[in-house]
Amino acid sequence: MTTEPNQQAAMKHIFLYGPPGVGKLTVAKGLEKRLGYSILHNHLTVDAVSPFFEFGSPVFMKLIRKFRLDIISELADNKVSGLLQTSCFSVDRPGSLEHIYDIKKIVEDAGGQVFCIQLIADPSVLATRVIQPDRANHGKLTSPDKLEEALAEIDFFAPMPSGLHTKTVRSSVLSIEETIKEVVQCIAKL
Repeated sequence: MTTEPNQQAAMKHIFLYGPPGVGKLTVAKGLEKRLGYSILHNHLTVDAVSPFFEFGSPVFMKLIRKFRLDIISELADNKVSGLLQTSCFSVDRPGSLEHIYDIKKIVEDAGGQVFCIQLIADPSVLATRVIQPDRANHGKLTSPDKLEEALAEIDFFAPMPSGLHTKTVRSSVLSIEETIKEVVQCIAKL
């Protein structure tokens, strides 16, 4: 989807985050259809950098963050109506909170708003979702064993700190349509 500048309204940046398999991209695609916002999904930048640098290395993370901030900055400066961003974000990962605050500053300096939506699901539900064939199309984690390792190493369930607009949605107890509807209701309150 092409994002055209909207000269009347400032951007609403919706940051969808949570563990692998929770449904971030699925929810983002539903929101894209409903709201017309573009999606900056996690693997757009990961796939651009991973052929050149080791996943998770300092230079890998530096480039990913730079690409994302540059894209968000241009969208905010051009007053696009909205952006949906997905991430396997965790507050305990080095540099993650700084990155969110950098996004917040860019968007708010341009007159926009950032709203963080944390999607969560029970680990047993996540294990059934990561094996879905469509995940391989985006180079996503597809192994229940690797998921278990990631969940043991990283706290994907920690909430954002205060000072950020946040909402937690349990995607394992709601249908995809109910999850999208709840997120839309949150966005409407911005």
